[in-house]
Amino acid sequence: GDTRFSCAPLNTHSHAMAAVVLHYFPLRSRGEALRFLLHFTGTPFAEGTEVTSLGQWMRDENGVRTKRFVCGRDKGALPVLELADGSLVPDSLAIAEHIARENAASHPYL
Repeated sequence: GDTRFSCAPLNTHSHAMAAVVLHYFPLRSRGEALRFLLHFTGTPFAEGTEVTSLGQWMRDENGVRTKRFVCGRDKGALPVLELADGSLVPDSLAIAEHIARENAASHPYL
């Protein structure tokens, strides 16, 4: 697959029914379009629970921003999509492209 935007697997989550985990703040903004796309394609997903507030993110509690979600960039940013193998796909557009690629057969107009 295309690994231009992927990070190394972390394997820190165990979401039994979810194919992927969407990590974003508990608000709409950039994450909402990705949630809609995941629902539209029928992709089982879970909401990440590591980032619970913007304040927590800015304080970088437990190194979540600077260690967990850096993904080869200067600093961590959200949203990030965690795949079943533990690898991370950062950036809204890269995540949307990944979802579209994974669902091309059943949704050819994505």
